[in-house]
Amino acid sequence: FVEIQIKSRVISGYEEQFAVKEFKPRENFFIVCHNITDNKFYVMPSIIFYKKGEYKFNRQRKFRFMRFSQIEKYENFKNEEGIALLKKALKNPANILNSIKNNI
Repeated sequence: FVEIQIKSRVISGYEEQFAVKEFKPRENFFIVCHNITDNKFYVMPSIIFYKKGEYKFNRQRKFRFMRFSQIEKYENFKNEEGIALLKKALKNPANILNSIKNNI
């Protein structure tokens, strides 16, 4: 079981940001930041997004956000490298649900 939250934005400048409602970072939770403008995406482990992102409180909601300029620095999470990261997480025995483990 791997949880994924996808955020898509039209990026018009480096200060554009991806915001995610406040969350608890976990090993099996990933945030996919999709840049609609150039159709590139970054598969970011929630732990990294949480640590490197900024906290924001807006209209009684709590968020973590990262600017596109920050995310773009993570080349190892971009496109196919990001998909490989998800595949690796899916193979991790800690992420296999008990009901599946019993049938293996």
